[in-house]
Amino acid sequence: MKKLLLLFAAGAVAATANAQQLVNKSASFNSNQKVSTVPSLDETFNFTATPTAGHMKTTLGGSRWYNFVDLLITFGSDPAQNFGRSFMSDKKLVSFFGATAGFDTVFLTSFGSVLDPSTTMFNDPGLVSTIGNQIAIGNSNPYQLDSIRVYGEYQRNPSTPSTVVDTLRVAVVYGYGTNTNLPIYYFTGQQAKFGYDTVRFAEIFHDTVRNIAGKASAGAPNVVVRDIYLDASKVDDTAGAGSNFEGLNMYGVGITGVNIPAGQLVGATVTFISGSSNVPMWDTAMTQTGIKHNHWRAWYFTEKTSAFQTYTPGDWNVGLTKYNDYYDPPGDSWRGFYIPSYAYTSAVWHENPLIDYKLTCPTCPLLSVNDVNASITAVNAYPNPAASDVTITYSLKNTSVATVNVTNAVGQVLASQKASNGKVVFSTANLANGIYFYTVEANGEKVTNRFVVAH
Repeated sequence: MKKLLLLFAAGAVAATANAQQLVNKSASFNSNQKVSTVPSLDETFNFTATPTAGHMKTTLGGSRWYNFVDLLITFGSDPAQNFGRSFMSDKKLVSFFGATAGFDTVFLTSFGSVLDPSTTMFNDPGLVSTIGNQIAIGNSNPYQLDSIRVYGEYQRNPSTPSTVVDTLRVAVVYGYGTNTNLPIYYFTGQQAKFGYDTVRFAEIFHDTVRNIAGKASAGAPNVVVRDIYLDASKVDDTAGAGSNFEGLNMYGVGITGVNIPAGQLVGATVTFISGSSNVPMWDTAMTQTGIKHNHWRAWYFTEKTSAFQTYTPGDWNVGLTKYNDYYDPPGDSWRGFYIPSYAYTSAVWHENPLIDYKLTCPTCPLLSVNDVNASITAVNAYPNPAASDVTITYSLKNTSVATVNVTNAVGQVLASQKASNGKVVFSTANLANGIYFYTVEANGEKVTNRFVVAH
């Protein structure tokens, strides 16, 4: 079934003469955003093992902060589009918004994102001039999650007793495919919106009891939970000058014990938990004179104004949102899932929340190594997704014969060719839909990337 959701933004306000009308659950909310029915699980993404790790000749390793919104801005998106702000609370509150007497629903109870550090843009050597010569995590590199940082606005009533401590609860998951905590789902019929009929994305389960990221099954890794405690002293902790998010509250927490196998993704969800014991289930979070109940305002980045975001097959970076029980009641088709930004039937502003991931990789090359020192460069596969065949191209710094292999998720070689002209073509007509890996090997080096088969 289809679900109506609130578009929360300036100019999209549920108008009313007083807050009491909206405290009633039967209030008339502005609900002009529709969400597609729950997507289908793509069981061809069923990874019970990770591919054999490739390597570069020079593997220097190190740590790096990853933020998909920063990446979009670096590649030309307008940073002024960081206007998406959503009230978040663990209660069904409503909030005063704007200069009129209107009130908006506090509909968001949790948000999150999936990070794909191996996407082509994250590993573009041109980033060296912007962020310095940092690590480039590829599909063949295992890595660790060290820290999470969250940006937004901590809204605290100045009269709140100092003993009241609110919490931002961060829940971390990783995986890639069926039987993991990050399965791959898909929508069909998306050509008009995203330029592809089938849109695939990594999904995060929702634990409806704890209101955080959920676990796929008993055999999947445990969800790692860390708390960020907020009191009056934290109200003025903000991102500094030079940040794309300067002036927003920025809170971080260290993460240990999250070791992510090669070829897998990492995701995190964030949930606000009020430390006050006297917050009613239905009430106004703000009044025309200020903050009434403590809450969090999550900030999102909208890639394009009044248009759908860019979809790139094989790039698994995605923003996710979870709504309160008013919009997501028991029995709803999205119950138990976070809603990805690709799910909406019209363009929305809440696409990518502002979340940083600090990753460490001891076996990764540096960005400039890919560009300068590597023998194998400009590796690409097209079309991606592939239907009848896939063309793999590459460049070699030194004249040599390269071996190009296509493997499945468990590392089994399905096809192999030798070439010296920088181009090979493989038939994919007999391959099942799903993710495959291709490896170019020459001069003692390997470069491994993935491509999608979609008939």
